[in-house]
Amino acid sequence: MPSVHFVVRGGLFVSCQDKNPARRRRAQALIAAAGREAMAAAGHSLFLDRVQVSATLFYLVLRPDPANVQKDILDALEGVVYANDRQVHAPITRAFNLSEVERVEDDPGGVNDELDFRRPFLHIYVTTEVDWTTAVVTK
Repeated sequence: MPSVHFVVRGGLFVSCQDKNPARRRRAQALIAAAGREAMAAAGHSLFLDRVQVSATLFYLVLRPDPANVQKDILDALEGVVYANDRQVHAPITRAFNLSEVERVEDDPGGVNDELDFRRPFLHIYVTTEVDWTTAVVTK
């Protein structure tokens, strides 16, 4: 089944909660650019079927609210990874403090490498294989 995963570096997901529209647009643009690059690298065009989106936020100090960030992530990926966010079924958004995470089991690619740097990042995984299971983060 087609899928794509990518990392967005920096604390930009805090900007997704920002009341300043310009900062929120900038954060969405960074997410969209990373998604566009990942889709091109994987040789995919827009996903037109149902998709599952899993977003995992890794932060240092300020814990982002996954529920507040989720909509901005889904909106940023619309027209980039999938045609319309109505295709998204059972989106999952989680947040983990980097000081509490050692590694990710069954790393979909790039997460454990980013963890080595101990700086905030966002990992996004989109698949057309809608499933209820996710990778487990262990200490």
